[in-house]
Amino acid sequence: PAKAEDVLVGEVWICSGQSNAELPLVGGNPRFRDGKGAMRAQMTVKPLVRYCYQSDYRISATPKDSAALPVEWRRFEPKNLLGAPSFSAIGFYFAMHVHQATGVPLGLVGAYWGGTGIDPWTPREGTATRPDLKDILDFPASDNWDGVTPKSIFRFSRKQDQPAVLFNEMVNPWCPFAMKGLVWYQGCMDSREPERYCSKMHALYNGWSQKFENPDMRLYFVQLAPWGFEGIAEIQEAQAKFEREQPNSGMAVINDVGNLGDIHPHDKLTVGKRLAALTLNRDYGRKDIKCDSPILDKFEIVGNTFVLTFKNIESWKTTNNEAIRNFTVAGVNGVYYPADAKIDGAKLIVSAPEVATPKALRYMWHMLNEGNLFNEAGLPLGAFRCGVETTQEEVKAFIDKEQKLVYEVDLMKALKADKTANYLTDNSANIDKFSRVCYYVDATLKDGTKQWLAVSMDAFTANVKEIGLPLDFKQAKIVNNLIVLSNVAGIKNGPHAQGNIEFWRSNYGTQNKYSVPGANGNNYDFGDDPSNDDLGYGSMQVHLFKERQTLFAFNKHREGLNADFGIGNNTKSDHPDWTFRSNLGAEYSSAKIYIYVK
Repeated sequence: PAKAEDVLVGEVWICSGQSNAELPLVGGNPRFRDGKGAMRAQMTVKPLVRYCYQSDYRISATPKDSAALPVEWRRFEPKNLLGAPSFSAIGFYFAMHVHQATGVPLGLVGAYWGGTGIDPWTPREGTATRPDLKDILDFPASDNWDGVTPKSIFRFSRKQDQPAVLFNEMVNPWCPFAMKGLVWYQGCMDSREPERYCSKMHALYNGWSQKFENPDMRLYFVQLAPWGFEGIAEIQEAQAKFEREQPNSGMAVINDVGNLGDIHPHDKLTVGKRLAALTLNRDYGRKDIKCDSPILDKFEIVGNTFVLTFKNIESWKTTNNEAIRNFTVAGVNGVYYPADAKIDGAKLIVSAPEVATPKALRYMWHMLNEGNLFNEAGLPLGAFRCGVETTQEEVKAFIDKEQKLVYEVDLMKALKADKTANYLTDNSANIDKFSRVCYYVDATLKDGTKQWLAVSMDAFTANVKEIGLPLDFKQAKIVNNLIVLSNVAGIKNGPHAQGNIEFWRSNYGTQNKYSVPGANGNNYDFGDDPSNDDLGYGSMQVHLFKERQTLFAFNKHREGLNADFGIGNNTKSDHPDWTFRSNLGAEYSSAKIYIYVK
């Protein structure tokens, strides 16, 4: 008969995610190990703490009932921790601090894979709880992966990126084992789609708690540390939003212990401590332990300042008593300026000299911002933004004050009978030199929804005739120093170093003739090819190519109400620039473009 020895009864946690969850306590790569892990490993003897680790990378299109390799539990002692495979550093420090504070025996399960997104770790049962993730639920995962399919571009480009395949192979064999909770560190791989990351975290939690048959399952996770990639602030914001919405979760903010030159910060001790503080306070009765970073409670605008009130704060302190960093404030024009922040008890008073009438505020909104502001427990304030929505009337009034109107065109009747421009206003004869061009788009959908967008940029021509309807000229080029404001969801408001325009009267193809970075040669998008200079289909489009975003498009100019028109990306076909939609008259009751110069 089988014999079980050295049996330990306690609580089990699973540690999962991508490379920062995987980063080992001890390892041969000096850039991929805890900074002081080897020293700590040789001094650690904790027989009541055990770990096991899925030591190879495997996927499965369907849930597995048993692990591919035998499970071997190891004690926290030098011969194990110093050998291979070494365990997750954040898992080690989390367990050490929980066990030290409680005496409860602990088991840690490691299931992680560097460079993976959240989708492959989410069981389909969890994805099914989020209607906005139906496209992921419908994706047919396969064990015999043969590469990218049209629907999977940028999302499921590798076998390990497919939905649920890592959960099926590396986690499902443990279900429904009695797990206390999940320690999670992931997010870098989802930076291209931050707007859905909060929903994806809900899907992850819903799926894991269902599969483990534990409706109170804990999920304690790490907010991303600063590092050099775009979209990090939006992911951090999504992570914070999930924590507010899911009461069984907690977030460790670590913007003060990152490494701007390395996506893998080596100080995992601080990370593990902050994760342990969350569970000690919430699950083990240690209410004396302060575990929560400050979060914004409310704000008000008083004169030229933001007055910010927070939760989880008694008093503020900064690193070495230095000035508070990383606040920016914007006015109506949407340009953010560095701001001064002053401490007023538990409040913060924030203002920028360049902004007399503030509208919006951001904190830690640059990918290389490092936190230096903490509550009395030494827990840092995480990234956030707040403000008053800039109204269409305010933006229009600002533009009218700062710039000169050149053209006004009603897109419903943009051309005369002879196919020349039917401008309602044409002041081009009064314009000599100009340094900036601004397009202000004002539209109303058939259901009464108002849409508007303003985008200004450095002048891309010296000829005022070449900023209007492209009926007798061609302008296809990169444009610089854009400022974008809009009420349309998904538009990347604010300043942008570069964008591009596609203005021509001719037919065009999908080939990326002008080598616009990131353009897709198979779809009509922000990198197309005008076939010649002859009168044809026509394109008047402005894009943020780095964001893969169309700001506005007015195509097929000669077709009246059958023209293509839209603000933001077209999501109803594979062509984000609205080509072939023929939707102007069918979807809009009005649409105008005002063109200004400075």
